[in-house]
Amino acid sequence: MRKLNELDYWHRSPTRSLNLNSFLTHEMERNLLHAINQKLKAEIVYEGGSEPLSKRIIEAYRLFERLGNHYVESYCYLRQDFRTFRIDRIKSITIINSPHEKELISSEKLFPTNISEPRPSTSSGVPYWVWVVGLLLLLYFLSKCQS
Repeated sequence: MRKLNELDYWHRSPTRSLNLNSFLTHEMERNLLHAINQKLKAEIVYEGGSEPLSKRIIEAYRLFERLGNHYVESYCYLRQDFRTFRIDRIKSITIINSPHEKELISSEKLFPTNISEPRPSTSSGVPYWVWVVGLLLLLYFLSKCQS
């Protein structure tokens, strides 16, 4: 159940396009943006969270920021599916002089951001129900201390 909550938090967290003026400070980011603008494939060496380094051919479509990290939305030929890669986990990138073959389905369908359930957290990041339970416990203990 915990995994579902983390996934919900990911989908509900705001996503925003990157400020490219401050983003394009490293060669890696410039190469990704070039691949996106020219619609060219790229070969990346990627180190996933628990996975070892792997070479992947991708078609990059969009750069964005979420939860303080920068990502690239891509089609991955290794997984034969659309994937999101965290840019700081890309160890190297080589632009391949080969055009995109896949059509990007709407980002909203691939990576939904609107879920019909109410937002689970307040602006501080603590779930609403934790605040309610804490307040009820505080009132309970205060009533016990006064009697």
